[in-house]
Amino acid sequence: MDHSEPPSKRQKILRHAKPELVLVEVGKEREKFMLPESLLCHKSSFFAAALKPDSSFPKAKHNVIKMPEEDASLFDDFVSWMYNEHQTPRFDLNKHGTVENTMEELIHLFDLGDRLGALELQREMIRKFFNRLAGIPAMCRYFPHHIVDLIYQKKSAGIEILKEIATDYFVWGRRTHWAEDAFQCLISDQPEFGRACMKKLGTIALQEQKSGKRVKNPFHGTAHHYVTGFDAHAWSAIT
Repeated sequence: MDHSEPPSKRQKILRHAKPELVLVEVGKEREKFMLPESLLCHKSSFFAAALKPDSSFPKAKHNVIKMPEEDASLFDDFVSWMYNEHQTPRFDLNKHGTVENTMEELIHLFDLGDRLGALELQREMIRKFFNRLAGIPAMCRYFPHHIVDLIYQKKSAGIEILKEIATDYFVWGRRTHWAEDAFQCLISDQPEFGRACMKKLGTIALQEQKSGKRVKNPFHGTAHHYVTGFDAHAWSAIT
């Protein structure tokens, strides 16, 4: 009797995959990536649309896709994720032991996922961004404020989820560890973010007043709530 495990979804896809490879040229230097067409189309609706046999997509000719506006290093991280969905993007700890570079890259990858139609990549970045924030000791004390600026610069369809995570993080940090002057300094530097924080603080206060119970800190749980919110937004955009 064969007790071997059934093939995974990815193995099934690759087993029946077409042998065609796609050449993707990325960045101004036209760095070349030779990738399986079937895997690209499975992971990215952008590539799936571009590589349809009847596609009139202007960027795909003879199985060559040129993406001069994208960053080759960032696309390389997408390729690594594509082969191993749970791979953690590279990062370096700074002298304070914080994960600034990681969070920047997670935001950029989330944004790239929007352009490529890679929803599962975006879900994974949401989970990792949440976990990075949850792992910073003494909430907000060492958080690099320009990360907030970077989030608000992005125009991805689902970026509101990262804004919500950052807002919750700072709001709960204020309720636990932050000095008032530090909080006021931050929200004055980023007024839109400040308004979101003050609105959330008001909502929490109203909920606690009505229920007589303290609202649970979302960072004592998992990112499931945020991923679900992202999925709801994604489906509403499709329909």
